[in-house]
Amino acid sequence: LLHVSDLDQAVKYYNILYGPETTRDLQTGRVVFAFPASDTRLILEQATYEYGDKPRIASFGIKVDAFDSRKVQDALQALGGEVLNADAGILRLKDPDGITLELVTR
Repeated sequence: LLHVSDLDQAVKYYNILYGPETTRDLQTGRVVFAFPASDTRLILEQATYEYGDKPRIASFGIKVDAFDSRKVQDALQALGGEVLNADAGILRLKDPDGITLELVTR
């Protein structure tokens, strides 16, 4: 579960990485990206700031099929993301909320 400061911006950002969201629960406000082949989910939720500092995950990684690294970098930077490192087979990014994400090709 990722708590994000701007849910709509986060959905746009993660749509570039994972394609369209699988479900959007209007009652809870959660957006789910599902990966059936690996039985994995990524859930986004608007941060509420009820407990002081905004919640976050420092970093996480996911294995993905091969992709056009330059195209992904350009698209994510246009949405406020930052490319930290782009090596062969690994793309390390920071999303607009400061969460570090590693994409590792299989």
